[in-house]
Amino acid sequence: MKTTFTLGILLFLSILSSRASHIVVDVSLLSERNDSAFYQQKPFTGIAIMKMANGNILLETTYKNGVPNGLETTYYENGNKRSESMMANGKYNGKLKHYYESGKIKSIETYKDDYKYGSAVYYYENGQIEKQGLYYDCKEVGLWISYYPNGVKNSEGHYTEAQKSGVWKFWDKNGNLINTKNYDKQTPFNH
Repeated sequence: MKTTFTLGILLFLSILSSRASHIVVDVSLLSERNDSAFYQQKPFTGIAIMKMANGNILLETTYKNGVPNGLETTYYENGNKRSESMMANGKYNGKLKHYYESGKIKSIETYKDDYKYGSAVYYYENGQIEKQGLYYDCKEVGLWISYYPNGVKNSEGHYTEAQKSGVWKFWDKNGNLINTKNYDKQTPFNH
């Protein structure tokens, strides 16, 4: 019992000290020098916030040594999240999520050094997937599939450096195949 109590106190103190090291300041109190944010003449480490006219938070960015590193969140006027992303050395790295004003997820994209790299999924507000695929260097590549709001497949095909390539298939809202098109056999004047 005594050991559990002691561990509980140590855990509480650890959480308390980690929170104390993260100061929260209004972004207007930061100054910028050499692409770094400074607070009280030192590179800023903590959370910078920007507020809207109504007092709600618009932007919340985690900094380490003057550079955005960690979670960055933007908000709608109603207080719901607009976006949530991970920053590393001032650039988007990892998942970037966008939300509808209602709070439902709008998209999840993967970033590497500010560029879309990897999987991406876009949603209708009803929660159904709108489209999904891969990016490489901010360009669509590989297999992409799009859907109607009712969840039925709309189209499917491949991209090569953001250009449709190969055979694409298209369906109507009831799931009936209505067209196929080979994008490799196009002439420059036949789109």
